[in-house]
Amino acid sequence: MQAFFYSAALLTAPAAGLAAGLAMPTRPARSRTPDARLTVIEVVGSVRDVIAGIVNDEHTHRVLDATALRAAFLVGSPRGIDSIGEMVCVNGYAYACSTDPADLHATLSDTFCYTTGACVLPKNAVASHTLRIGQDADAAGGEEAGGGVAWGDVCASATQASSAAGGAVVYAGFVTFSRLTATQIAVAPVHGENMFEMRERYYSVPPVELTDVTV
Repeated sequence: MQAFFYSAALLTAPAAGLAAGLAMPTRPARSRTPDARLTVIEVVGSVRDVIAGIVNDEHTHRVLDATALRAAFLVGSPRGIDSIGEMVCVNGYAYACSTDPADLHATLSDTFCYTTGACVLPKNAVASHTLRIGQDADAAGGEEAGGGVAWGDVCASATQASSAAGGAVVYAGFVTFSRLTATQIAVAPVHGENMFEMRERYYSVPPVELTDVTV
């Protein structure tokens, strides 16, 4: 596995890739050390609002152009906000887990998606760190060369390696899990309800246990 991490020099609203062109405040990260490798991690909306199911007028026309981004993730749907679920944008396409009852948990894809909240890597983002696990697993924290390592340890190693930035870190790459528990929301978080306080409604579909899967 080779993972790329993007350390944030600044958290800000997207200047490109957001079709609606909304004006949102810039929020600086706690960057302590200037570093040419640091990128700008762009933020659309608010994770807190997504969890709380808060929707405002902006959300009905807030569209991410996947072709203008390096990567993005959180929630979205190419159909509209009533079907938004977990979302990633990569290689010019948006992929979303549908919360539409007609095709619950089907994969929706297009070159754009509607979103109430997303973290975005701009087109010109450059990785600040590379973490390899496999042939040099010892150096990355693995038990022995070629062996596996717990995902939590991977995240801890990445955070430690990029701690000089003092801000957010975004991972982009593939991971092969020997065992993975996957779960998806079953209802779009747009009803003014806290999804964690109403787990029976939003996580009504039992988790799926996967083995030897690459994501």
